[in-house]
Amino acid sequence: MFHFKTILFVLTGFIFFVSACKTPPPKDPWIVPSLKENEKLFLAPLKVDEFVSKDLGGRHYPASNELRIDLFKPYIENLEGGYLGAGTDQNFTFIVWAKSKYVWLMDFDYTICLINRIHLCFLELP
Repeated sequence: MFHFKTILFVLTGFIFFVSACKTPPPKDPWIVPSLKENEKLFLAPLKVDEFVSKDLGGRHYPASNELRIDLFKPYIENLEGGYLGAGTDQNFTFIVWAKSKYVWLMDFDYTICLINRIHLCFLELP
């Protein structure tokens, strides 16, 4: 039979173990941390190309102009990992097909970037 001191010791150890194993609260996924020094050193040698604007703000393509994006599905299905895409609505279709965990959306046209932000307002983070 266990003694009272043994039970008390085991119970105290269990309580200490459980309290020490608590995980910190999750970080806000919308906050992007600053670059670390080694990351800044990695990016420092990259050159910035200067270019003359060639009517990049002229015609906008707020919807995909690809007629058969379904042809990409067998090649990207369940790839996971990261996704880097340009454009608007087709990005979200590709992200779902690939089950991407990290996503970067970009475009030369600022209007398209704003449309992507509007799309993101309709999505809820898990």
